[in-house]
Amino acid sequence: MAGELSFDALKNTYPFILALPQATTVELLENRLTEELSVALRRNTNLVEIAQSEGGVTATIQKQGDAEVEQVTASFLVGCDGHRSKVREMAVISISGEKRYPVHFMMAGFSDDTDLGDEAHLFFSRRGSIESFPLPERCRRWIVQTELGPGPRLDLMRPIPGGNR
Repeated sequence: MAGELSFDALKNTYPFILALPQATTVELLENRLTEELSVALRRNTNLVEIAQSEGGVTATIQKQGDAEVEQVTASFLVGCDGHRSKVREMAVISISGEKRYPVHFMMAGFSDDTDLGDEAHLFFSRRGSIESFPLPERCRRWIVQTELGPGPRLDLMRPIPGGNR
């Protein structure tokens, strides 16, 4: 063993790492949104244009695969479109401190057939690291450091419980 990391000394109510599958996080957020009558969730939709006024924001949107566009007016717009956000770009919201690193990480969740138990495990070598964290329902998240840049997303993994989105 290269080392051990304990959170026991932290003066906090929750001295541990809590990890959830991404699909569970999305499901929790979507369920909460559906409780709000004034919220409309749009998936697989591209933002074409936004215009802000004193009364709110008007978004011109286009469902993926459709030729027609639609205008939606609301008090505010929330765009959940990742770190290369078109929403942020159109709203002219800059990011400070964005850095590029010479390494990349791949992350995936799998059914856990290992004997690693309910603890996180970190493996280090001169070429990089591998991290493994337990998830609910006998699944495990693996994070692998690589020198390879991002490529096309591969969905070749076995589905994990709650991960069928």
